[in-house]
Amino acid sequence: MIVGQFDDISAVHGNPSVGVSQVTRAAAGALRAADSETSALIADTVIRNRNDRQYLQRVINDAGKIDEVRNKITEAITSWGACHQ
Repeated sequence: MIVGQFDDISAVHGNPSVGVSQVTRAAAGALRAADSETSALIADTVIRNRNDRQYLQRVINDAGKIDEVRNKITEAITSWGACHQ
């Protein structure tokens, strides 16, 4: 919804439960389960670098959960993509 006049936008509201933010939330949840930093910035960086195992080993505290984090991200991307085809 856009609120305002034609020459000025006073506020833009959206639904954060849809779109790519659901992938960020899935990544943050998986990182939390791996005892790692869960900020949106870190989650987005992990998403972008999900195929770089060396990077993931530096960022994810529980190295035994790297594959689980990657799987959760992949599932969320697949789910998001299925909704937008």
